[in-house]
Amino acid sequence: MTTEDSTAHDRHEEHDPGTGPDGEIDRLTREAARCREAADPAGEAGALHDLGAVLADGERPAEAAAAFARAAALYGAAGDGAAEAGALESLGAVSADGERYAESVVAYTRAAELYRAAGDGAGEAEAVFGLGSALAGDGRYEESAVAYARSAGLFHAAGDAVGEAEAQQRRGAVLADEERYAESVVAYARAAELYRVAGDGPAEADVLMMLGLAQHAEGHAQAAMDHQYRAAVLYREAGEPAGEARALLGLASVLAGEGRQDEVPGHAFRAAALHHEAGDPSGEADALEMLGAALRRTGRGAEAAGHLHRAAALHHESGNPAGEAAALSRYGGALEDLGRFGEAAAQHGRAAALFREAGDPRGEGTALLSGGNALGNAGRLEEAMTMLFPAAEVFRRAEERRGEALVFLSLGGLQHRTRRFDDAIASYTRSAGLCHADGDPAGEELALDGLRSVLADRGMPPAAVARYVGQLAPHLGQGGPRRGGGTPDPLRETMPDPTGGGFAGRFSRRRG
Repeated sequence: MTTEDSTAHDRHEEHDPGTGPDGEIDRLTREAARCREAADPAGEAGALHDLGAVLADGERPAEAAAAFARAAALYGAAGDGAAEAGALESLGAVSADGERYAESVVAYTRAAELYRAAGDGAGEAEAVFGLGSALAGDGRYEESAVAYARSAGLFHAAGDAVGEAEAQQRRGAVLADEERYAESVVAYARAAELYRVAGDGPAEADVLMMLGLAQHAEGHAQAAMDHQYRAAVLYREAGEPAGEARALLGLASVLAGEGRQDEVPGHAFRAAALHHEAGDPSGEADALEMLGAALRRTGRGAEAAGHLHRAAALHHESGNPAGEAAALSRYGGALEDLGRFGEAAAQHGRAAALFREAGDPRGEGTALLSGGNALGNAGRLEEAMTMLFPAAEVFRRAEERRGEALVFLSLGGLQHRTRRFDDAIASYTRSAGLCHADGDPAGEELALDGLRSVLADRGMPPAAVARYVGQLAPHLGQGGPRRGGGTPDPLRETMPDPTGGGFAGRFSRRRG
């Protein structure tokens, strides 16, 4: 090879874009640059639009958005409104994928305007459909529902029944999220009809499931069940066992909500078998959890425990710690039904650890509370309190007043049983204060009843008990009054000073 040949070879290697996505990105970048140097804006815009698509497929959304935006500007400068609309539509899509919804709304809105100006109804329908998605992502649900309705009308005018169905389906979902169920039912029903005419059974089944949920929310239980059953049939006919399983679980859920517990296990068991057939361990676990819950409600605790234990194992196998934690909590509940309180507490403890790892403080606190209550029922009162103290702290940090109130209610009961009257008084007062702050008069009264019982056992006369509780009530706030905190303390008038550190000395309380 001569020196000249070698130089030419090296230059060729340097400019070889190669193959695959990176090679295509390199080629299109060079093409855009070449067109720019040649003063060919239309060519540059086309290369940039293609480059944006490759970058988007390669999950490089910021670069893709820049390419689409530049392409749209070049098309606009060249007076090619239709091409500009296409680039803006692509920009709207990639912006939405990157959760930059406000930018997506702007791009889709302009694209729709350009399509309308060009007399392209189908293009306008697609752009407005995208606009509906972007608006929903931006939390502008009412505007989103309007956009989907407009999109459905445009698809209808363009003779695109499937597009119209998809728009009505999305509209129904947005309306259901806003609890506008009556309007949601209308949108879903239209979508289901269009899919049925188009012969798309699985799509019709998808919509029927959602239609059933909306109907149930509207109080039309039988219609809801009919839709879920029809969806299951359509999925079965299409050979989609996972879809059939979901529809059967939807049917079981409606039946459970209507108090028809005896009919739930058959559908839930069938759903679990179908998920197993489809190789979906997570779905199978969900079905087994519903089955276990139904069996518990019908007094078949031993069967329920077996299915719930299997559900937890399946969630573990599929790498779903949050699902495993929830299943373990339910399994613990089933063990409590059987009087196996110690075993139940162990499962609640495992669940709490998993919830903590998953960053779910409400789940963690609830599992610890359940474990503490189970130990209390087992007569292991000291151990019970060691689970309840951290439960209270978890709920306090998460600002879950209802959960914290329940923990202090349980603590009050345990402390009363162990004759730690001062601690029990503090716990019941704390629970009442949290319920008061949370607007829960029933819970507040339950805590005050516990307080009355402790005061009576301490030897306070009935009239003094009534006077104390009556004087305490106006001062209940977040956490309730604390001794020494400036709140009237009529207890001191009728009882000797408490001995020992008391509960208040061992556990920090939140200031009101």
